[in-house]
Amino acid sequence: MFPKPPELFNGKGVTDDPAWETYWKAKNGIRLTGMPAFKETLNDTQIWQVSVLLANADKISPAVKSALATTPATQPSPLPAAAPPKK
Repeated sequence: MFPKPPELFNGKGVTDDPAWETYWKAKNGIRLTGMPAFKETLNDTQIWQVSVLLANADKISPAVKSALATTPATQPSPLPAAAPPKK
């Protein structure tokens, strides 16, 4: 790819960018690069979650890095089942 994508969890990557800038890039993509827009596949909350994670990627623990590396990108992480509504 050109330009070469940053290594998100090694070196600076995007950790030196403010979260709002990463949010904009993730939502809209970057023209003339391989960075697609995710506004059609992720909602605003999800894009903010990714943006804040990337802004703090240099601060996360090795255990979290390992979990992120082993979780298949195509599978959402399992969430606890919601309690049934009270009647």
